[in-house]
Amino acid sequence: MRRILVTALIFSALTAALVTFLTNAADELGGTGHRPECPVTSAGDVRRTARLVVDNTDVPAPVLTSVTVVTVPLRAPLVGGLFQGRAHPAYRQSMHCLLRTGDGEWRWWERRKSPPAVVVGNDKVMITDTVYADVDYLVWELCRSPDQSLAPGPRGFPDCEAEAGVGPWRLHGPGAGRWYFELAADPARTWDEVTLELPPGWLRAPIPLPAASGPRHLTWRGLSQPAGFTLLPDIDARSVITMNAHPGRSLSMLLLNLCDLAILLLPVIWTGTRSRGRKRSPSSGHPGPGDEPGLRERRARDAARARRRRWWRARLRLRFLLVPLTVTLITAVIDETNEWFGPSVSEGDAEFTYWAITTGALLLSGALMLGAARLWRALPAMVLVAAMYGGVGLSERLVPAGEEHLVFPDEMPLLPWSAPLAIGASLILVLLLLIAVLNGLRLAWRPCADAALPAWAWWAATSGAALTVSYVCYASARDRSWAAWLDYDTASIAGVAWDQLWLPYSVVWLVSGSGLLWLWPLALVLAYLREQAAVRAAIGLPLWHSPGAGPPMVTGPTGRRRLMVVWVFAAGAMSFSEYYGGLYLPVKFVATAVTLWLILRVSRSRVVALHRLDDGRPLLATLEPGVFEQVRERALTFLETRRTGRMSDSGAAERPEKLKEEFEKLEQWPPGQEGKLPTGISPLHLALLAGPEPPGRGGPAGLAWRTGSITLALGVIPMLYLLWWDVQAEGGPLSLTRDAGMWYSANVIQEVVFWFLPGYLLGLLWRELPGRTGAIRSLSLSGAYAAGVVAYWVPAEIMDLADVTGMSLRALLLFVVLTTAGLVTDMRTLRTVIQPWNRLGRFLLEVYRLESIPSQATFILAQIAAVLAIIQFVRGQGGEPQYPSIDPFQVPRPPG
Repeated sequence: MRRILVTALIFSALTAALVTFLTNAADELGGTGHRPECPVTSAGDVRRTARLVVDNTDVPAPVLTSVTVVTVPLRAPLVGGLFQGRAHPAYRQSMHCLLRTGDGEWRWWERRKSPPAVVVGNDKVMITDTVYADVDYLVWELCRSPDQSLAPGPRGFPDCEAEAGVGPWRLHGPGAGRWYFELAADPARTWDEVTLELPPGWLRAPIPLPAASGPRHLTWRGLSQPAGFTLLPDIDARSVITMNAHPGRSLSMLLLNLCDLAILLLPVIWTGTRSRGRKRSPSSGHPGPGDEPGLRERRARDAARARRRRWWRARLRLRFLLVPLTVTLITAVIDETNEWFGPSVSEGDAEFTYWAITTGALLLSGALMLGAARLWRALPAMVLVAAMYGGVGLSERLVPAGEEHLVFPDEMPLLPWSAPLAIGASLILVLLLLIAVLNGLRLAWRPCADAALPAWAWWAATSGAALTVSYVCYASARDRSWAAWLDYDTASIAGVAWDQLWLPYSVVWLVSGSGLLWLWPLALVLAYLREQAAVRAAIGLPLWHSPGAGPPMVTGPTGRRRLMVVWVFAAGAMSFSEYYGGLYLPVKFVATAVTLWLILRVSRSRVVALHRLDDGRPLLATLEPGVFEQVRERALTFLETRRTGRMSDSGAAERPEKLKEEFEKLEQWPPGQEGKLPTGISPLHLALLAGPEPPGRGGPAGLAWRTGSITLALGVIPMLYLLWWDVQAEGGPLSLTRDAGMWYSANVIQEVVFWFLPGYLLGLLWRELPGRTGAIRSLSLSGAYAAGVVAYWVPAEIMDLADVTGMSLRALLLFVVLTTAGLVTDMRTLRTVIQPWNRLGRFLLEVYRLESIPSQATFILAQIAAVLAIIQFVRGQGGEPQYPSIDPFQVPRPPG
C-alpha cells in the first residue's frame, strides 16, 4: 500500500509539473491567429539559397534534406528580433519574414534536429533552416487514407495523388512512379542559388534550364520564376514506395505480423505435452492379468500426477506463449484501425469507431498481460485508464457547427481537464504495462516463484513510466517550439495533450512490437532448457545431441529440444523480420537458426563429450558428480608428468623410470575400470570438459549463469558505445523523436538480453560444443550470428537497403566477448586444477599449445624490425636507418 501511495504522489506532482510546463509553453508561443506584416527589404540586402539533397545511400527509400540559408546585413530591420528568444513575438516575426517558404505552415511529417541556426560574422547574419523528411514515411502517412484518390499507374499499381511540402519545396505524387518537385517563386525576392544533389540517372526535365549540371548535382542561379523537376527513382525505391501505398501497405504489414506470429507460434508447438504414438497405460479400474498387488494404485497415482503436470504446463503455455501471440494480434488490429480511421477526415461516426476500438483493444490487451503476470489486483486500475482515455476521446469529438470537415484530432476543441487527465492516464498505463512485463518475465524464468510483485520491479516500472511520459511531453513541446515561427495558430498544450491520447497505441506497440513482451516466450523456453540440462546432466545425457551414434532426429522430444536451442539463440540475437524492398521477411532469424543447427550437426565428431570409450559409452556418461575431484587430480598429475618428461627430453633433468607407464595409468578411464580415454583426449581435456563447477554446485545451469554474467559484464562497454552511437545518429539525447525516446528504454533491455543470452547458452551447451578449449567452443555461436549478418548483408548490398557497418561491428564484438568468456572459463577450471602457487598463465599457454609463443613473438618482431630498417634505408637513399639498435643477426655495418 505504501508503494501505491508514494507512486500516486509522484505521478500527481509530475502531472502538475508537466501541465504547468506545457501551459507556460502555450502562453509563450501562443500566437495572434494572423500572419505578421513583413517590412519591405531591399532585394540586394537579402541573399537566399536553397539546397535539396535526395539521398538513397543505404536506405530503402530516399531521405529528403532541405537546407534554406538566408543572409542579411547586420543592421537590417528584422535582425534585432532574432536575438530576443524563440518565445518573443519579434523573433517569430523575423523568422517568418526571412525564412517564409511555401505555405509557411507547420507540417507534422517534417523533422528538425534543432531550431534555425543564427550565425553572425563579417557584418552579416546567416540563418540556416534544415528540414528532414523520409519519402517512405510520407507515402505511408499521406497515401493511406481511404479518401485519397488512387489512379492506376503505368503498370497497374496505384499512384497516390497527395502533395507534401518539405521546406520551400512541394512534392507531388509521392506514391507514383515519377515524383515532381516544385520550388515556388516569391515575386518580391529571388533565389540567388538553388542546388540539387540527386542520385545519378534519376533527374528528368528540369525547368528552367540550369546554369550548371553534372551526374549528381544541378544548380540554378538568380532564379526569379518557379522551378521544378521530375525524378524517376530506380526500381528498388519504386518497389518500396509502391508497397507502402495501398494495397501494398496492407500486404507489407500482413507479412510483418505473419512473420512475428509464426516465430512466436513455434515454441507453442514444440512445448506440447502430447506425443504421437504414445502407448497408454491400462485404466486404473481394469488392471491387467499380470498386475502385482498395489500396481493398480501406483498407476492411478502416476496418471493423476501426469495430468497435473500436463495441466501446469498448459497453463504456462497459455500465460507466456499464447498471451504474447494474442497481444500481437491486437496490436495489428489497432494498427489497421489507425490506418483507416486515425488521420482521416471526420465523417459521421469515424471518431467514435476509432476511440471505441482503441479503448476496447487497450483494455483487452492490458487485462491479458496483467492476468498472465498474476497481477489481478491491478485490473481495476486498467479499467480506470481505459475509461479515462475513452472519456477524453469521446468528449472531444464534438464538431462545431459549420466545421464538419475539421481534421481529426489536431484542431478539435480542447476541454480544460483533458490535458491533466490524459497525462495522468498515460503515466498509469505505462506503469501497469511495465510491471506486467517485468513480473511476467520473472515468473516465466522461475515458474514456481512467488507471484507477489518485488520492489525492484515496481520502482523500475515507476521510473520507466515517468521518464517515458516526460520525454513524450518534452519532445512534442520541443518540436512545436522549434517550428512555432511557421504557424501562429500552434498551441503547445493542445498538441501535446493530443499526443498523449495517441500514446496508448504507441505503448502497446512498444511492449509487443519492440520485443518486450516477446521476452516471455524466450525466458520460458530458456527455463525449460535449463531444467532439462540439469536433469540430463545428472544421468550423463546430452541436451542437444542424441545419446546414440545415429544422426539427430527432428521429431520427438530430442528433436524439439534441438529446435528450442536454435530458436532461443536466434530469437535473442536477431530480429524476427527485416525490411526488404517493402516486404518483411525473417531472413536473419532463419539464417542464424539454420547455421547453428548445421554447425552442431556437422561437428558432432569433434565434440569431446561424445567420444566413445571401449565399452561403447560416451565420455559424457562417465562424468558423474562423484568423479570430479578425481578428474582434477588426474589433470594435475598429467600436467606435472608431462612437464617432467619435457624437462628430461631437453636434458634439464634425468628421465624418470616408468614414465610411459605413468601416462598409461593416467589415461585409464573410468576410475576402477580397464577402459582408457579416447585417442587424442588427455586428462587435461577431460577437466576442461567438466568445467569449473560440478553438478552439485549448479551443474550446467550454474555454469551457464556464470558465463552469461561474464559476457554481460564484458558487453557493457560495447553496449553503451552502440547505444550512444544510435543516439548520436539521431542528433543527440535531447533531439530524439517522440517515438525514438520511448523505444530506447526497450532498446536497453534488448541490449542486455543480446549480451547475456549467448554467454548463457555457451555455458548451457559447454559439454556439447565442438572443440577442446573454451575459446574454440565459442566459435559455434559467434559463427552462427555472423552467418545471419552475412545473410542480411547480401540482399542489402544488392538492393542498397541499409548500412551493415553496425551489424558487422556487433558481430566482431560478439566474437571477442564470447571468445574471452570461453578463455575465462578455462582459466577458472585451471585454477581448480593447479596448485595455488603455480602461475596460471604458463599452464594456460600449454593448454592452448602456445608455450613457445614468447620466443616466436620475439623472432617475428625482430624480422619486422629488420624489414622496416631495410625499407627506411632504401627510401632514405642510403642514409642511416632509424632503427640502428635493432639488428637481430648482429651483422656489423660497413663504415660510412
